[in-house]
Amino acid sequence: MKMNILRCLMVWGGVAAFCLSQIALAIAAEPLLTLESAIKQAKINAPSYQAAKAELQIVSGGLEQAKAWQNPSLDIEAENFGGSGSFSGTRETEYTYMISQPIEIGGKRSARRKSAESAHKAALVAYKVAEMQLVQAVETAYYQAIADSEALALAQQQEAFAKNVLNIVKQKVKAGRESDVQAQKAKVSYQTAILQRYQAERKYSLAMLTLKNTMGIEEGVFTPAKPLFFKLEKPRPYGAYHAAIAQSPHYLKVQELVEASKYDVAFQKAQNIPDPTLRFGVREFSGPDEHAFVAGVSFPLPVFNQNGGNIRKAYGAQLLAEQQKRQTAQSLERKLLTHWQQWQQGAMEAQQLEQNILPAAKKSAHLAQESYNNGRFPFIEFLDAQRTYFQTQEQYINALSQMHQSRAAVLAIVTPNFEESTHE
Repeated sequence: MKMNILRCLMVWGGVAAFCLSQIALAIAAEPLLTLESAIKQAKINAPSYQAAKAELQIVSGGLEQAKAWQNPSLDIEAENFGGSGSFSGTRETEYTYMISQPIEIGGKRSARRKSAESAHKAALVAYKVAEMQLVQAVETAYYQAIADSEALALAQQQEAFAKNVLNIVKQKVKAGRESDVQAQKAKVSYQTAILQRYQAERKYSLAMLTLKNTMGIEEGVFTPAKPLFFKLEKPRPYGAYHAAIAQSPHYLKVQELVEASKYDVAFQKAQNIPDPTLRFGVREFSGPDEHAFVAGVSFPLPVFNQNGGNIRKAYGAQLLAEQQKRQTAQSLERKLLTHWQQWQQGAMEAQQLEQNILPAAKKSAHLAQESYNNGRFPFIEFLDAQRTYFQTQEQYINALSQMHQSRAAVLAIVTPNFEESTHE
């Protein structure tokens, strides 16, 4: 009977190896996708990144327009024609040709230009923020797809193991060495393993779809390259990242928006100062070769509209921008600390699992199998040792996934101050 059980265990090992080999062959048949290639594809196709480019183009146009002077006007007047007596017809017609030029005073043009420059700087930083967020989204989706692929392979191993355990228990029941209760437990365990494998398959399919959507593509068959997933990445001390918040593009963006709001206040206040319009021209009289120069100046009278509403609006926008700046700083600190702690925790767990726990669980499962084969270990404890080994592998995958995704979140806050945006 022990030889039959041993043969079943050997069959289980062969089935598990076969499953892994089939997965490896299927993966080998698909082209490998590196993280660098995924990010490049996303920058080409992702709508959010292209929208940031369009926003930058819009603000660049606004900056160019803010620097422009107001256009002059050409006025042509004809007088003393089509009347009565000597003014009938056009013999006594006088023509006046004038150029009018509005002159902005009170610092309007300077304030408008500086406001547009600050808005342009904010757009440049926002473009960098969009790039950072895109890289984070791609890295998160990329490593999640790898984690779910590893989880699927593990679920397939567990299913194969549960199936062979069920066969072993059935043989023992036939031999009268186990009760039907154990057979029912083994059957439930096998059915549960099948359901877990189905769930793992659906989760992996969803992860691959998410990765494609993040990259901005709809079609394509590929497999994310896995070596980087198993590379341990430890964070630096928290203070190094915290000190970089002031130079974070997220913070610089709102800072430039505050500066733009200040210049907009100055511009709206300057709008209350009337701008003169200078005029200069030539008047041709009806006599032969008779002409004279004409000059003038006009001022609008701010009687009914002193731009008070726009000034109050600009002050309100400035106050809002300043509060958003404070809110952004607090939010960045909170997010940075949370993601840094998760990064550190994931790296520590992955290191402990890789160096200590996984080898111990593997050795325990191996010793349990040897002891069971020699009749020195209860069957149920042998199964527990194998399940513990599977659970430890699952914990290792989850710890690596947490480490990579938290790392991406941290670097999406402080990059480009740390040259760690992508793995080498």
